[in-house]
Amino acid sequence: MKVQYFGDVNDYRKFALLRLLARDAELKIGVCWMMTEPDERSDGNLRGYLRQPERWRQLDPDVFDALSKVSSPPSVADLSRVENEGIISSAIFFSDSAPDELAKRTEFHNRCMLSLSETELVFFDPDNGLEVPSFKKGSKQSNKYAFYDEIVDHFERGKSILVYQHFPRKPRTTFIREVCSKASSIVANSRLWSLETPYAAFLIIAHKDHSDRIAKAVEFIEQNWVPEFFKGVKAFAPGG
Repeated sequence: MKVQYFGDVNDYRKFALLRLLARDAELKIGVCWMMTEPDERSDGNLRGYLRQPERWRQLDPDVFDALSKVSSPPSVADLSRVENEGIISSAIFFSDSAPDELAKRTEFHNRCMLSLSETELVFFDPDNGLEVPSFKKGSKQSNKYAFYDEIVDHFERGKSILVYQHFPRKPRTTFIREVCSKASSIVANSRLWSLETPYAAFLIIAHKDHSDRIAKAVEFIEQNWVPEFFKGVKAFAPGG
């Protein structure tokens, strides 16, 4: 996550989705922001939705109003304010910067595990999404990815997982199928859904203890947030 883009339409989706999972799935939420340094790009600054309250606000008025107060350019203070307003009930936020160097990344992961130990669902918010072969853990810019071994560590301690996944330049349907198939094979005994947007997807990896409750939240999304908020929802069978 880069603070320079905080308050964009995908942040609106993130907070609304986490609020829904806290409410309808009755899960205590942990957030690992995976903070990275700012860059000079502007392609992620998708805040035009705030100028269309008649279209967007009704999807989650509390989140919309909170994000409409974010300054331009956004700051860490804006993020802290939204966290402290308690929009996501009883959520715990882990806001350390995600490092590249391997030893520091291990320390980062251990601190995250400790900080979010009392939660039931952990949201990972990397710049790009789940790991890819071209960026090994410890390499330059590997901090832009969430790694499967870290996700498995949380999952094996009884937590469900939500991951932000940016779309690369390849057919999206094929890409999401490949990512979910790999995630299902690595994170055993899980149930997966992908929630797709024009720019990215949110991948839910449900622990068996939470699967039925998360399915209830997904049903709400399908009935109330598709296609305005999410373009579509896909379910993936365990192991495939």
